[in-house]
Amino acid sequence: MDFVSDALRDDCRLRPQTIVDAFMREAWAHEGDQGPKGEQVVAVVARLALLRVVPRDIGR
Repeated sequence: MDFVSDALRDDCRLRPQTIVDAFMREAWAHEGDQGPKGEQVVAVVARLALLRVVPRDIGR
């Protein structure tokens, strides 16, 4: 899981959240927003947990 930051020509900030399976090289989610809140991050991870088999531990 990572957040990418960029700005448009008019200084509008974008911070999409990306979740990538580095082993399989597959993007699981890419949610665009100007600054995702914690509730939005949890909602994306919870939605993925319903659709995919998730690892027991993340980030080891």
